Amino acid sequence: MKARAEVRFTFKDKREAETVFKALKPEVQASRSFKSRVQMRLEGRSLTMVFRAPTLSSLRASLNSFCRWVSQLQRILELASRG
Repeated sequence: MKARAEVRFTFKDKREAETVFKALKPEVQASRSFKSRVQMRLEGRSLTMVFRAPTLSSLRASLNSFCRWVSQLQRILELASRG
């Protein structure tokens, strides 16, 4: 893999980070069958994702997808907390 990126998301609390981690886990496992690879680490209220891909365009596609999913999950959690 030629292209690599590391992204860290920091959430308001550990519970929110764990929820996002668990929600994305199936996507990370599925990424093994695609061009790019993604690894996740949960550290307190931070979620670190490491992306590896053979090309920059593949890397960008993975980054866009995962960042969009994290954003949507944060919105869902925010709406759910409002009741």
